[in-house]
Amino acid sequence: MNETKKASYFRIFIGSLVIAYLFSVHVGFIIPDSVANIVVFVVALILFVYLAMKDPLLRRVKHLQYKTLSVLSFLLPVSAVIFSVVFTDKAIGQAGSDAEQAGAAIGSALGSGIVIFIAFVVGLSLGIVFYLIGRRNK
Repeated sequence: MNETKKASYFRIFIGSLVIAYLFSVHVGFIIPDSVANIVVFVVALILFVYLAMKDPLLRRVKHLQYKTLSVLSFLLPVSAVIFSVVFTDKAIGQAGSDAEQAGAAIGSALGSGIVIFIAFVVGLSLGIVFYLIGRRNK
């Protein structure tokens, strides 16, 4: 196996690793179970490596990987909103009295707003970077 073939397999694996991680982060926002996140990460890694290995052109594989990363990055705020709704529902449901429920609602709204803002900034910036890199690799 020559060096360029090894390097292309390594790039495919690293790109698929990043995509699988970002995909498991989305699922982790929705399902906060560590075993489910590990299973989703492994399945996504195997799936994306398999899909990348099917295509013989490395340039097209890199383009599709960056395109997938940009879409997943742009969807990060959506996952944060879903996480915030689930977290707020749990916090309010565990509160006993009306005052505790009001405090849980206010605290959850503030915390959720911060999480959504951070996810928006990170998702937008990473999405733009991955889109520009993927557009260059057409």
